[in-house]
Amino acid sequence: MIKQLKETDDIRQFEHKGGEVIGWHEAQLVTYCGIKLQAVVAPIKSATANTSKSLLAYYCPEKKLFIRVLVFAMSLTDESGQPIECYNKDLPLNGSMGFYDTQGNLISGARYENDQVVSILGDEPGTVSALGYWDCVRRCLSSIWTSLPNWLRFLCEAACGSCIFGPNVWSCGGCASCLGGYATGCLIGCY
Repeated sequence: MIKQLKETDDIRQFEHKGGEVIGWHEAQLVTYCGIKLQAVVAPIKSATANTSKSLLAYYCPEKKLFIRVLVFAMSLTDESGQPIECYNKDLPLNGSMGFYDTQGNLISGARYENDQVVSILGDEPGTVSALGYWDCVRRCLSSIWTSLPNWLRFLCEAACGSCIFGPNVWSCGGCASCLGGYATGCLIGCY
């Protein structure tokens, strides 16, 4: 499966632009319960030390092809704005998280300060932000919420509250960014 992924245009273009290296030897296969979708998840080694990135390549076994390749990026800071490398559940969430295509174009994301979403990234021209799309994502995230791990629900409750439990579909980009790979089935299924 990795050999097939390496031969896709998305990966060829990503590797051609340089500056970042996919950690193929650390790649893992993820299977999503309840949907016919698999993902290859691999870390991306970047020159930007304070940004953690992962490749998320979604594979449809029925069609025997990769249907979407995304990059998840997370840049965290402490309360004073200094970059940190790892999330600490005992500290408030600060920084930004988002999904990008392999060319570096933002799909959706959010910026956080003290566990609160302070801005949604992805409303700019050229990003996916149609109301119908986000309403679909909201319905999908609502349907998977109770099956998510408790630690993840705790971490993302502030980011996801107005998306899942309220009427604000525009906040779903921040929620999806917080949920990371758990939300990508919704992002892709609604695209």
